Amino acid sequence: MNTSGSKKKIAFNEMTSSEKGKPEDMNNSFTMINDIDLSGLSVKKAHDLQELIENKDKLILENSEKHYGILQNYEQLKDEYIVKQTELERTEDAYQTLLRDITIYKENHKKQHGELVARVRMTEESFKELATHYVSLAEYTLCVYNTCIKSYSDLR
Repeated sequence: MNTSGSKKKIAFNEMTSSEKGKPEDMNNSFTMINDIDLSGLSVKKAHDLQELIENKDKLILENSEKHYGILQNYEQLKDEYIVKQTELERTEDAYQTLLRDITIYKENHKKQHGELVARVRMTEESFKELATHYVSLAEYTLCVYNTCIKSYSDLR
């Protein structure tokens, strides 16, 4: 049982025969049990095996009731998990749909923005061109006016 050559105390069955008769030695051999956090468990230390055997039906019944309660809680949590999982899948689908819609909206918005910018630039060019024509027309009108005034003064 011991392959390394050194003597280890792992469990009660591996204690030497001189240690088995001493309860204090037995408790010392299980020092690792004292290091375990048992706060969440209902644990009783018993020194009389006969007492444990007499109370076995009570212990079995208590454990069965606990087990049944755990199973009921498990079924309830399982159903709740399935519902939550379904809700999560629907939410993920809705999110993906919205993400797709937003992406399409952004693309369309960029396209419309580009078209509007192009129209505004064309309008600016048209206004510049019109302004140039208005200046030319004003100069032509002024020239005609001056010619008319000069002709009228020559006629007098």
